[in-house]
Amino acid sequence: RGPTGPQGPGPTTVRKGTGDDTNNTTTVANATGLNLALAANTSYTFEYVVLFQSSATGTGIGLAVNGPAGATVVSYTVDIPAGADGTGALFSGWGTAWDDVVLGTGVQAASTTYAAHIFGVIKTAGTAGNLTPRFRTEVAGNAVTLKDGSWGQLFTP
Repeated sequence: RGPTGPQGPGPTTVRKGTGDDTNNTTTVANATGLNLALAANTSYTFEYVVLFQSSATGTGIGLAVNGPAGATVVSYTVDIPAGADGTGALFSGWGTAWDDVVLGTGVQAASTTYAAHIFGVIKTAGTAGNLTPRFRTEVAGNAVTLKDGSWGQLFTP
């Protein structure tokens, strides 16, 4: 059940089943199939597990979230693998506004699937809308691909 314990509501879950999304620019693009609906004047906790690949060794992914205008609280952390398997290398950063991009600085192997994690809280104001993960490449011209099978969860109090 949700973080409010056994009395609270269960999470809303989405799983990407719409095919892969690719971006080879340094402009953030929406991930398709991972929108989570947000009501007006409501507080949420959310998380995404983003599966991704890079077309080039040393090119990382940038991740952010976007949502309805006027939110009074937006805070999220992003963890992105940045080292060889088993070395414990993980890039962590945070955002405090929509589209605050956390930029991972490279991957160890091209065309290998990595799992990044986004976790955060949101308090919407008077506008409902969708929470949408967004992504970009670290290096223009080198594609990053957000993979089918990525998923997200939204918890309400």
